Amino acid sequence: MARLTPLPAPVPETLEALLGYEGDAEWLALYVERNFGEVVGDEGNLPFVLAEDAYRLYTEHRAVALHLASYDLEGGERPARHRLLLNRVTRTLYVASARAVRARVRAQWPEPPRPPQGAEVGAILAQWTWRLRAEETPAGQTAHARALAARPRELQGLRSWLDAQAVPTLHSQPPEPLAIMTRRSLAEATHDHREEEEQR
Repeated sequence: MARLTPLPAPVPETLEALLGYEGDAEWLALYVERNFGEVVGDEGNLPFVLAEDAYRLYTEHRAVALHLASYDLEGGERPARHRLLLNRVTRTLYVASARAVRARVRAQWPEPPRPPQGAEVGAILAQWTWRLRAEETPAGQTAHARALAARPRELQGLRSWLDAQAVPTLHSQPPEPLAIMTRRSLAEATHDHREEEEQR
């Protein structure tokens, strides 16, 4: 399996909940979907939209951002070369190529995910219909309003937690000789280019 690079970025226990993730997977991929600009999560089945406000606050905070600065996580005219990968058990954040991240989240399941079939599709639609109708009731609207009102406080809690973490600096680690850094950069760029070519 392709290499995953661990990052020494702090990971709060509340991150997944603030992102809106409700699953129980050990590995969770986090990335920005280029075409629509949405923050997406992937646990190896179907990707799903996550809360952009929490993702931006976390990844752009000074305690985290410097660890991410040398990776292409946003893309541009082309898809981003890298994605974030969270191990929810060890609370470790990794970065790797999109292909390596997809392989890791899919490999955590003993069998490939099977799409719903027959009556399962009807049951899923019925559940979503019930949820939408429940949200339209006075009680549902009240709960939604409370969640919106609590959101700034929740995000402030994340910001305060990050503010209390050590802020990395460019001198946090001993500098490497330029020749070693150059060889490493060329090797990583060549490896990523090969993976991009294989994806086409």
